[in-house]
Amino acid sequence: MLLSTVVGDVLEQCGAAQVRAAVVCMLRSGFAETGEKGQALETAIKAIARRYQIRLLGPRAVSFVRPRRELNAISSRRQVPAGNLAPVSQSGAVCTSILDWVFAEDLALSAVFAPGNGCDPDLPEILDFLAADPETRCILLYLEGLHDRRRFMSALHAATRTKPVVVVKSGRHALSARLVEAHHRVPVGDDDVFDTALRRAGTLRVDSIGDLFSAARADLATHAAWVAADRGCQWWPACVSSLPMPPPSKESTFPVLVPTLLWR
Repeated sequence: MLLSTVVGDVLEQCGAAQVRAAVVCMLRSGFAETGEKGQALETAIKAIARRYQIRLLGPRAVSFVRPRRELNAISSRRQVPAGNLAPVSQSGAVCTSILDWVFAEDLALSAVFAPGNGCDPDLPEILDFLAADPETRCILLYLEGLHDRRRFMSALHAATRTKPVVVVKSGRHALSARLVEAHHRVPVGDDDVFDTALRRAGTLRVDSIGDLFSAARADLATHAAWVAADRGCQWWPACVSSLPMPPPSKESTFPVLVPTLLWR
């Protein structure tokens, strides 16, 4: 496993060898989610990728699968069954859990995307791909924070014109929103505003990850695709969002302790 500080050097070598696509698989932190130093590293590898015209999936990506093409670039040794669901998760842990559920529940997939921090391609581009993909017939989204809300909403509007879209969004409660912002360095935004934007886009918003699987077994998701984008915060914000939480006091250390314990 490469350290985040040497990824740029490896990309330089790839560019010199005329490599046109790369996946930066990182199970540990070390990029934008860690602060200013990590953000500088991520900006640097983006610049290298642009200079050599390398399509860069990651950093902290799990990679991707296209079952009908027999293309599997992730570490799972199990053959992913071909179907019409397409999971997209920016968290490696959530992506792995989704694949476990897929195998346990006898579900089938048209694609799997785990783009990590989403340098290139990012979530809007993946949505555009799924919207045009004839093998994917419904999109299920799990979201926490967005870097470019305008581009995302544009891609979401385009997707809902062609197929159903179901959405789970973490950060409904103040505590889960603070967890996401503390770890991802991405503003969660006002949940009521986001909820209104989702309705105007023609999506169906559900309350939990479990509801995505329920939708997948319903008539709506006989044409289904998964898109789970949680940017590496794993299950904490999703779990906290599903609980009725009282507003934390100013003296509460829980929002600080949880990121410290989980991601040190």
